[in-house]
Formats: sequence, C-alpha cells, structure tokens
Amino acid sequence: MGGQKMAPVFGQNSSSGAVPAHACLSQVTAVWQWWNFLHTLLPPGKTILRLNLDETAVRTYCSPAAGLICTHAPGRGQFRLRPVHQASRAKQRSCLSHIVFLCDDTAVQPQLPHIICGNKKVLPLHVQRHVQQHLLQNVFVIRRQSAWINTDLMVKVMGVLGHVLRPHLATKQPVLLLDALSVHIAPQVFRAAAKAGIWLVVIPAKLTFLLQPADTHAFYKYKMYLRRRYLEVSSDAVDGEVGLEKLLLAMNDGVRRVFQGHAWGRAFTANGFDVNQSGVRRKILDAMGVSASFSAPSSLPSLTQFQSIWPAGKEIPFDAVFAPFLPHAPPCPHPPPELVADHGDAKSHEWSQRLRPRREGRFLARAGSSQGLGAARDAADSDRRAWPPRVVGASAPAPARRRALRRAAPIPMLRRSPPSCGWGVPTAWG
Repeated sequence: MGGQKMAPVFGQNSSSGAVPAHACLSQVTAVWQWWNFLHTLLPPGKTILRLNLDETAVRTYCSPAAGLICTHAPGRGQFRLRPVHQASRAKQRSCLSHIVFLCDDTAVQPQLPHIICGNKKVLPLHVQRHVQQHLLQNVFVIRRQSAWINTDLMVKVMGVLGHVLRPHLATKQPVLLLDALSVHIAPQVFRAAAKAGIWLVVIPAKLTFLLQPADTHAFYKYKMYLRRRYLEVSSDAVDGEVGLEKLLLAMNDGVRRVFQGHAWGRAFTANGFDVNQSGVRRKILDAMGVSASFSAPSSLPSLTQFQSIWPAGKEIPFDAVFAPFLPHAPPCPHPPPELVADHGDAKSHEWSQRLRPRREGRFLARAGSSQGLGAARDAADSDRRAWPPRVVGASAPAPARRRALRRAAPIPMLRRSPPSCGWGVPTAWG
C-alpha cells in the first residue's frame, strides 16, 4: 500500500496521540495498583470475573471498498443502472451506538447484554419493533432522543448488567473495566454498580487504545465483520442499497460470531489485568519505558495516582468510588483495616485515614489540581468555620445569612417534554 493510511471503518475508534513514557508509566502503574488492591479485598471463596464495557459508533452507510468494478452494457432501449450510491450527507453521517460487554468467562459471555441505541430520526419505531423479534435474547435495540450515551442510560445499563450477573454473585465478584468518559465516572454510575454488586475500575484517560480489551482486541474484528457483511448485502440487493433492518441484523450476527465466538481471557491478561501482571504485552511495556517484566504494588493507590487516572479538572467522587468497600457505620477514629496499606507507608496510612470524612458527607477531590488533599485539610484547619469539628450532642451551626438575590421569572414551557424512552425489555430488568 506504500504506507497509505486507511480510512476508519464504520466509525472505528483511533488513538488520540502518543503519551509520554513517564506519564504512561505513572498512569498504568496507578490503574494496575488499583486492580491489585481489589484482589486483596476479595471475599474468601470468590474469584474475580473480569468484565469490560465500551461503546462504538456504527455508521448506517458504508462507502464501497476500493477495487470494486461495475460493468454494464445494456442493449438499445434497455434501462441502465448507474453504478453509484444515492447516499445523502445525512445518511453518511448517521450512526448507531453499540454498547458492548466483554468477559473472560465463556459461559457468562453469551448472557451479557448488547445494547444498540439510535435516535428517533435514524431509527423508526416500526423498524425497532420488527427487528427486535429476530434478535438474540441479550441484544436490545432502543430509541432515544440522541444516540449519544448519557448518565441516565449508564445507570440503567448497570441495572441490566446486575440482573444478568445476579446468579453468579455467590462464587464470582464482577470487576468492570471502563474508560474515563464523563458519563462513565459519574457518581450515579458508581452507586448503581455498587448496588448491583459490581466493582468498577477506571482506565486512565488517553490510554484506552493501550489498556482497554475492547479497543485492543475486539472492535477491529467486529468492524471488519460488519464491513464484509455490508458489502455482501449490498451486492445481493438490486439497487445496491442496504436498509437499516439489514444492518441491525448484521450487528446481531456480529454479536454472535465475534463477541460470543471468541474467548477474551487472554485480552485481559495481555493488558495487565491479571494477578501481578504476569502476561503483559510487550507493546505496553515499551510504551511505559520498561525493558523487563513489571508488577504493580497491591496497596491502596494514593491521591496523586487517582488524579492521574481521572481526566484533568474532573472531580473524583471518593464517597461513590469506595462505597462497596467502606462499612455503613458511624464515623470511627481509626480507618477500616481493609483500607490500610500492607507495607506500612506513612503516606498510605495518612491517605487511608482521609477516606473517613466521606462517610460524614460529600468528599470530592479535583483531578489535576496542584493543591493536594493534605494542603486542603491544613487550610480548612486554619479556618474552623470551613471545617467545624464534630461534637457529640452539639447542634448544627446556623447557616450564614446571605444577601437575597433577585431572580428572573421562569420562562413558560410552550411545548411538552418528550416522553421517557422505553427499554423494550421485560419489566424484571428495570
């Protein structure tokens, strides 16, 4: 091909650029340390069930591949078809969102849900009702105002995933990997996952192309399969057009042949999500600048490490992140034993003790900020009004008086808000 770059197929994800070796080393170490720390909290008699969630965009129109030749020489008076596709710009830009789950257990993988989301303009209601009857039991097509994933949809997805994994919770502890998208790391998503018995691990920002199993091992196979099926259906059609129903059925076949037809355990191990990172790929070690094998610690990550995982400027909701591990008890003077580091580092003990205020109220830290948690607490101690000490039996301080602000009159709503989108799934799934 002479070094020529290929165009993305069906909206295939691509990396946003190389990450410096020192930054990659700190971020990868942080997420691997978080993963190893969860192994120390594993209840006896349970094994970790490795999961991965990701979304990908699937275009409703695929341009013809290079090398296709159309020859037609009709006789006089015969109708001649032009070898072109009548695809408007709106059709070329319209996409569907496919929420994908990967699992290292081949017995659980066929049960994991696959959710295809489209907006109401691209996905008509009659197409949704007709196609849903021919899909697999774990494939669902939903219509919403937008095909983009938001926090409310992620909360519902966690509920559906928890319903599927409920029979396996007696012997397995699900640990779900997801990237640092803002709708993934919302506090509501962490709480919904904790309610479903699922532990979450966030893959560092800008490193999904290196660490996320769906990006590194699954999506390329899925997009190649969809492109091949699209061209086959287009060749069989008289006018060369591929309807939306045919595309949805091809995506359903892709779920069966690609996601359920492969074992993904090696993908998790190759990306370092295994005990002590025994089988990491050489590409990850080269990006980290490490020549030999590498193993992350098993202690609780520090605040700086959590800040390197979260996108810059995003708040880290530690109260929601550690909700599955901290006991629901009144504040105690000492940290829980499961949050104390193994090696006895003074900074780790100090960081474990600072997890205690999250049980008293909202506890947030902003990623990428120069002011650490210790500096924030020292500043609060200097001003007792910012952080008053808790005294047993003492009444809450009176709120400070504020100057009344003149508010503008609300604008009347002229149109009714659209109804909430239904899942099209049984009511038991919520």
